This record gives sequence, C-alpha cells and structure tokens, in this order.
Amino acid sequence: MTVEGVVTCPHCGAGVVGAEGFLSWCRDCGWNADPQPARRRKQSRMQRWWRARQNALAVRLAANVHTENDLRRGERAVRIAVWVLAGAIHLMTLSLLAGAVLIFLSDLWLPIKIVVGGLLVGLFASVQPFYRRRAKREFVLERDAGPELFALVDEVAAAIGTTGVQRIVVSSRFNASYSRPRRQPTLEIGLALWVVLTPGERLALLGHEMGHRVNNDLRELLFVNAALISLFRWLQMLAVPGTPWWRRHVTASGHSLAGLVILAEMILPILLFPVSLVILALGTGLDVMSQRQGQRAEYYADALGARVAGTPAALALEDKLLIAAGVPATRAPSASA
Repeated sequence: MTVEGVVTCPHCGAGVVGAEGFLSWCRDCGWNADPQPARRRKQSRMQRWWRARQNALAVRLAANVHTENDLRRGERAVRIAVWVLAGAIHLMTLSLLAGAVLIFLSDLWLPIKIVVGGLLVGLFASVQPFYRRRAKREFVLERDAGPELFALVDEVAAAIGTTGVQRIVVSSRFNASYSRPRRQPTLEIGLALWVVLTPGERLALLGHEMGHRVNNDLRELLFVNAALISLFRWLQMLAVPGTPWWRRHVTASGHSLAGLVILAEMILPILLFPVSLVILALGTGLDVMSQRQGQRAEYYADALGARVAGTPAALALEDKLLIAAGVPATRAPSASA
C-alpha cells in the first residue's frame, strides 16, 4: 500500500521510496516492503512439535559450526545409518537384475522368460542411478579458456585448505553447485546468479562451493549419491505425483491398447504396494539422515565462505539466494560465445 504523506521511514529515519499508486517502503530497513501479513496455515499438535524439534536441531547444528573436527566427521551413528540405508536401496535395485538373471536361467517356458525377465531388466534400467541426461543450456569452461576465473577459484580453494577444480560449468540457473562427475571435481556457476553478485558475494559463493570439497558431506560420496538418485527414480516409477491411480487411465484414452493399459495401471499399484512401502520407508530414513548430516556440512561450507569473503558478504549472498524461486532461468552463452 502507498502511505500518503510519509517521506521518511518511521523506524530508521531514512528516505522512503515510492510514488502515487505504488508501494511506499524503506530501502534501508525494509519498512512496509511487505505490508500484507503472512497467512499462517493451521498445524496440528504433531506438526508443531515436529517443526519445533527441527528448529531446535538446526540451532544446535549451527552452534557447533566452529567445532571443525566434529563437524567434518559428523555423528557416527548418523553416518552408519546413511551407509546402511543407501546399501539397502542399492540391494533393492540390484535385486531386479538378479531376478531377471534367475528367470532367464530357470526352466520356465521361453515366452514367460522373455516377458518376465525383460520386464525386470526394464525396471532395473529405469531405477539404476548411473545413467544421467546431460543438462541443457550449459557449456564447460576449460582452464585455458578462463585462466583468471580458474586462478580465482584456486586462490579461494587454497584459502580454505583444498585444491581447485578441473572444470567449470556455466549454466542458466540462479544457483551454483559442486560435484564430481566421473571423479572430476567440477564447479557449476549459474549465470543468472553470478551477474547479480558483488565481488565480495562472489568470493563467498566460491568459498561455500569449495567448502564442499572439505566438509565430508556424505551426499557427495558416489555410493550415497547414487542411492539418492536411484531412490528418486524408484519413487517416480512407483507413483505418478499428483495423479490418483484410479484416474491415470484417462491418459490412455483413444489408444488401440487402452483397455490393457487401464488394466495394468489399476493392477500394478496393488501388486507393487509392498515394494512401495519398503522403498518409502528406506527413502524416508535415508532422506532424514542424509539431510541431517548434510545440514551440518552446509553450515561448515557457509562458515568457510564467510572466512574467505567476510560475514557481511556471506550474509548478503544468502539474502539474494532467498529469491531464487522467483527468478526465471536465463539463457546461458553457447560454447562459441
């Protein structure tokens, strides 16, 4: 809303930004920038208890951010649980391939072998974690093509006690990330984010991402990361998000085999219900445990980013990342640019 007659902020005394018909707000302290009170959703007692528990855990993990050795190692019980749950998901995935092999080696009728064995192989191919689609609208920046940027990354990495990366991927995202595809340390820089950051905020961003090289985040390990990818694909295969199973058959209308498709879509959820429960239980446990350990690692990476660029720059970076959901992706430059 426009506040008529107000030219200075009632909170800090700074000049108010605004004009007739537009929102009046304070650029310095943010007064009246969001005049509409946020609508709070009603929560049950269990939801309020769980939210309070998660907030307390976040505060406790953040309070331990300066205990580097403890933070790098993480709680031993949590690490063991993550490895066990990840291994269980891999066993579920490999059981499909093992089942197909047993079917092909059995004495069953050949058509049954082909149908059942082929189905198991197809399911395994759908949930295995190692095939990834190449992301679109990005290109790889080699060291000789961006020597100054690589030198900056090397300098930031040295400041936090690690080494630089082999590749830098420029994408269109309003974000950045560190990963190790094919054991190649890779830094992804989203162009939409990079162009709006100040030099100090860019240093904080690089410090945070390079911090993932030394914070021992279990989610970055190949074994655990592959389990998370496989889990996501299991959930995709077992359920269509947002579409009740009794209404999925409408997508098959007009097809020559619509009747068989409708029958299969009605029967498969029933047959796969026990599998869905197992995957959901394993996935929930792995997600909770890995996110808890990963949150500790993220706090440590934040601390390293602040160590490189200073606390004000790190806080300013976090403020800009809060608007990521409302920023549309921009077009990344081509390799020939």
